[in-house]
Amino acid sequence: MMQLEDVVVSGVTEFVRIYIILEYFKIFLNVHSLRRNIISCVITYIITLLSYLVFHNVLVNLIVTVAGIIFLSGSFSGKFQKKLLLSIMLYAIMFVIDLLASFLLYEAPDSNNYDIVSSFISVLFFYIVVIGIKNAFKGKGRIDLSGQWYLLLYSALLSIAVLYVVYKDMVVSRIAVLTISIIILSFNLMLYIFYTTLIQPLFH
Repeated sequence: MMQLEDVVVSGVTEFVRIYIILEYFKIFLNVHSLRRNIISCVITYIITLLSYLVFHNVLVNLIVTVAGIIFLSGSFSGKFQKKLLLSIMLYAIMFVIDLLASFLLYEAPDSNNYDIVSSFISVLFFYIVVIGIKNAFKGKGRIDLSGQWYLLLYSALLSIAVLYVVYKDMVVSRIAVLTISIIILSFNLMLYIFYTTLIQPLFH
């Protein structure tokens, strides 16, 4: 039987991951409709979350993840070929990030906290990559992270370091690790939202 902690981890990380995916598409595409955007997010979130919780199958999860990304791209305007290419590129990035997160924690993969920490570190890495992409395309994309954007990277990297230290401390309970991970992820997400809200009126 699946533990409550696993449900919380999947629910929180998937919610944040979908938000980051939207930010990724906003770099290259225009939002077609805010209402359509929200509906797509809710549908994708429910389907992918149920898939992860019900089907413990790598192939099924892969198909659902890719389909979810492509479905989310449909809420943006633009040619389907471009959306498909961006979706495939995004999945490739996510796949590499998951490998990096696993490699970072390879020393003790049997730890009870491995699944929790690896999930949150993976999302934080994903967050860092999207920030980097936004900065690289700030002259061509839709959102400019001009200013002290590197502070967001420092915050995310520091968060990964904190999670790694917590992970290495084997006496920490799963509940404690989960709580710390959610707090750290929420802090980075709120920092990002606050920063983009502050910067966009100044540069647009």
